Amino acid sequence: MRVIVNASGAKHGGARTIVESYCSWIEKNDTEKEYIFIVGFDLITSSKNITVINLRTGGFSSLLFATFGVAAFSVFYQTNIIVSFMNLNTIFPFFNKITYFHQAKFFSERSLKFKIYSTLLRMQKNSTFVCQNASIKEKLEDFLGCSDRTQVLDLWPGIYRPSKTIKPSWYDKIVCDSKLIALCPYNDIRMPHKNFQTLFKSYDFLKDNNIQVIVTSKNYDYESNDVFSFVDSCSYSELHFLYEQADIVLFPSLSETVGLPIFEAQYYGVPVIVSDIDYIKVLNEKFPDLNIIKIKQKDFYFDVSKIEKNNVSIEDSCFIGEWHQLNDLL
Repeated sequence: MRVIVNASGAKHGGARTIVESYCSWIEKNDTEKEYIFIVGFDLITSSKNITVINLRTGGFSSLLFATFGVAAFSVFYQTNIIVSFMNLNTIFPFFNKITYFHQAKFFSERSLKFKIYSTLLRMQKNSTFVCQNASIKEKLEDFLGCSDRTQVLDLWPGIYRPSKTIKPSWYDKIVCDSKLIALCPYNDIRMPHKNFQTLFKSYDFLKDNNIQVIVTSKNYDYESNDVFSFVDSCSYSELHFLYEQADIVLFPSLSETVGLPIFEAQYYGVPVIVSDIDYIKVLNEKFPDLNIIKIKQKDFYFDVSKIEKNNVSIEDSCFIGEWHQLNDLL
């Protein structure tokens, strides 16, 4: 059996990490099927049953490839099974389609782009969808008006851990040992739902509490100062080094489907500062032992004395992906 896996638009951040997590699960648990991964980044694998095709798409080209172009690869490799990590799948009806849905903005955005996406998504309602949590599953079912031919699953992705961590070349030049180190693991601080503006406005609070913030994004319209250091993007191995070194992780996002940095930080026992909103409540219900400190949406003040690392078992369910559910559908 051959399976096409489309992740052409997954280039960095959580989208890439989830694809790597699925690939890692296949390497350990499924040597029988043949997988063709079409990805927008350098996916490293030594498994003989996994073929990697590098094809990087973005924006409208991702939409076109997910709905039309991927079908050509399916025909070439003589399989009708397509697993898509692009929120959309091919519109052709004669394929066995499984769509990994992870875009919460489908339910709130009103732009032309998302109106097009929404129309195409409704055209695919008679297929199988996999969501990252129960809240997104419920919203998607309401959005699609599910029929007997629609299947929507709640599948926790777990986290993907690099084989080793690497210290960034700039680390010793930037980081001050006498300060509390706070990591803000954002790829792009311009996204409004990331709520970075609120964080940046908390300069006085952070300075008064001797906190240095390392931001893994370009600075764009912001400037580095004695609190905020913008280091641009870093490799996944470097990011996990930063988790190891951090005293706290700052993740005040207002809308996420998973929020993988929360769980990547938990793996290293690092507490996470989060906004007190619905998606955090859903995560807390599923994983009640999370080491998180909740703050108000428009404020960024917390009790620094509550910052304490904890020891979370690496066997904890929050780290382990439920990918067997997806493969049971193939």
